[in-house]
Amino acid sequence: VKAGEFIGHMLGNLGNPKTLTVLSLKGLPKDPYFLGIQKSLSDRGLPTQGVEPTEIDPAAIGDPLFARLKGFDALVLDIPRDSAVEIVRRLRDDDYKGQILGLGETADSIFANLFKKFPKERIQRGFYTRGLIGVTSFSPEITDETGRRLSEAYIKAHREEPDWAYAYGYDAALLIGQFLTETHFDPKTNTAQPEELRDAFQKWLSNRDNQGTWSRGFTGALKFRANHEREITPRFVQFEQGAKTVPFYLQYSDEPLFASAGQRSDASVALIEGMAYRIVPALFTGIHVRSIKDISIAKGTFFGDFDLWFKGRVRVDPGDIQFFPAPEVQPEKEILEATEKDGTFYSRIRFRGTFPLLITARDLGLGTLHLALTWRDKTYDSNALRLVVDSDSSLVGGVPHPIHEQLGQEGALEPSSGYRGISSVLASQEQNVRALGDLRATDG
Repeated sequence: VKAGEFIGHMLGNLGNPKTLTVLSLKGLPKDPYFLGIQKSLSDRGLPTQGVEPTEIDPAAIGDPLFARLKGFDALVLDIPRDSAVEIVRRLRDDDYKGQILGLGETADSIFANLFKKFPKERIQRGFYTRGLIGVTSFSPEITDETGRRLSEAYIKAHREEPDWAYAYGYDAALLIGQFLTETHFDPKTNTAQPEELRDAFQKWLSNRDNQGTWSRGFTGALKFRANHEREITPRFVQFEQGAKTVPFYLQYSDEPLFASAGQRSDASVALIEGMAYRIVPALFTGIHVRSIKDISIAKGTFFGDFDLWFKGRVRVDPGDIQFFPAPEVQPEKEILEATEKDGTFYSRIRFRGTFPLLITARDLGLGTLHLALTWRDKTYDSNALRLVVDSDSSLVGGVPHPIHEQLGQEGALEPSSGYRGISSVLASQEQNVRALGDLRATDG
């Protein structure tokens, strides 16, 4: 039901369709997404008469069903992939103009690839899915550094992005494995009953959360609320031409605030279970390194020359870009490109300057260095903007082309420095970055 509330509030920012139906399998209990969407409308004082459930029988998808569906402004698909393919294909062939939202297994590239056998899809890739919005619990472009590393390794091995089921399966196995290791649980000799094992696992989770010792997987920090639920909002993705999905231009912040009465009339805020989740614009960002030189351990600095670009429905002012750790002297800025089309802004900015080099004893012992760059727009926080990785910019032949490989191929890392790139990652992070020069930091 909670996920349905998130969807309902998001629909309010997409024109608030007057009529909508949620498709689910016949014979199952009333669909929780349908109940959640209804609740979101009711909570905002909006009529719920236009929201209806539609139960389908996969063996009996025919003309009466399509005649009914074409009468709605929006469809939410909570059905298996095969049935969803048949329904979307028929509706698109009949020139259906309404908004379609796919949930779970109808929100990834696997779903889009199922249309390749149809003639119209062969002529125009993405004919059936382009513009469809997917609602999923995981997106490789909207995760932290660990999630990005895992995702890129998966893409390199399988030439496709990991879906939400794989990501959650991996993270669940990671947690269970750590629980068994840290509690010295041996399945062969331990005779604990399922209830005892569950209680022990929940106690272990609570201890981890209290200590702040969170593991990290595909979906970021594996931390839980007091009721042992993850605090992760749905990710909204949009199908583009081809099977590729990209983050939708609106996303939820993962940093909810306590709800207040004045927020009830704010369409950009979803009030759910006493918390306020703000709907914020997504801004794609990427980097191309031109040169790294003058690496000095003694001074704790390096010189960087690189381009940053931003793409989204928010205009970026180069003067508002801040780096952490903060350099002593602000880097030079040069706008290389700034365009706008259909409400989408694109800007590419070149930065040149000397940046702090954070050195640890471990790095010195291993003979390695971490050249870290963190940037943000000072006029926005995570409750006003969501930075997401522009992963398309780092793909070569559908495979990730990491920054350190680009440095080597282009000779961007000064050879006389004695260093070579061995690993790299570009990731987005919503939480405050605690680092030298960051005035928000509480530990220096």
